[in-house]
Amino acid sequence: MDQLTHRIVKVLVGQMVILNAGMALRPEEETIKNQLEILYNDINSPLRFQGKLTEIATLVRLKNSELSEDSKGNSGCIPQVAEEIKRFLELQQTMISEMQTVVKEDFNAINLMKESLKNVR
Repeated sequence: MDQLTHRIVKVLVGQMVILNAGMALRPEEETIKNQLEILYNDINSPLRFQGKLTEIATLVRLKNSELSEDSKGNSGCIPQVAEEIKRFLELQQTMISEMQTVVKEDFNAINLMKESLKNVR
């Protein structure tokens, strides 16, 4: 069923490309293109995410040292918190990877549409 849907979408995209040949991008298409470019640049900027992860790790270490200094009896909650942070970061990493895939596919589709427009002219 997915293959049929993809085929139909490809045919519709091809028809739209042919119908819109020689026409400028509509304002909403331009907006979407700009948003995709911003997302793509954000995702491909590893320093930004690495900086945030470093900041989180520093905060965790600081909290661990505060808790170990304040009370030695409540150290049982630290592994639970660390596990929760680990799960959150894994989920975030998975979502970022999926977002990267979607953005790359969208850019490939946009480039394919551009090439189709060039071939039509």
